[in-house]
This record gives sequence, structure tokens and C-alpha cells, in this order.
Amino acid sequence: MKLTEHTITIQRDLTQVIHAKKWDHEMPILKILHGTDNVKILSSEEIDFPGFNVSDEYHRLKAKYNRKDDGNMALVQREYGNDAQRLAERLGVTHTPGIVKQKKSVQIDNRASKVRGSLPPPGMAKLERRPSVA
Repeated sequence: MKLTEHTITIQRDLTQVIHAKKWDHEMPILKILHGTDNVKILSSEEIDFPGFNVSDEYHRLKAKYNRKDDGNMALVQREYGNDAQRLAERLGVTHTPGIVKQKKSVQIDNRASKVRGSLPPPGMAKLERRPSVA
């Protein structure tokens, strides 16, 4: 799937200008959040995005922008509704509602080995500890 990525500036106040790269479908949310006159597109580029999932993108937008709204309705729902259907229509793809796969990270912390993320050697369930001397 091809998505349009914009290089933009956001004028936060007289002294602060933010430069960022944002997708085309994020622009309406940014214009609501910062004001239409404060968001300027400097350049645009079409990017090939294989494996793009509309539902995952909808949930990413909600996680990123909904916490910043002061109104009664969250920004993403105001622009794209309560599910990813309107976002899919804007992107020109068909959307079939289904299960959203939430990616969870796992952090391994094996403090006995004193190396963060290390695992015991194969065949050993636990690292052996030396008995403490009293």
C-alpha cells in the first residue's frame, strides 16, 4: 500500500516551531489540535508501506492523539468515528472489522546472571547460586 508522508512545520507559539514527518491521514487531526494556520506542509513523498493494517493505525492514532484533546470528544473519534471504517475510506482501502493485534514487548531481567536480558544456558532451568557464607 502507498501512503503519503508530509514533512511539516507546526508553529506552537512565536518562538517554537516543530519540524516533523507525518502521514497524510494525520493532517486533519493536527489541524484540529494546533489550528489550520499553524500547520504547514513543506514537502510530500509517496511511501510504499507493505503490511499496512488500518485497524492498527487507527489504534496508534487514538493512543497518540486522544490524550491531548480538551473537548468532550476525543480527536480521533471526532475525525474518523468509533472504528477504523472512515479511516479506511479515506485511505481508499477495504476494511473488514476483526481482531486487533496488540503488540506487547517482553523484557527479560535475570538478575542472578547480572546481565540484563541474558538467559540461563540450555538445559538449566535456573542458575545455580552459591551458598552464602555467614
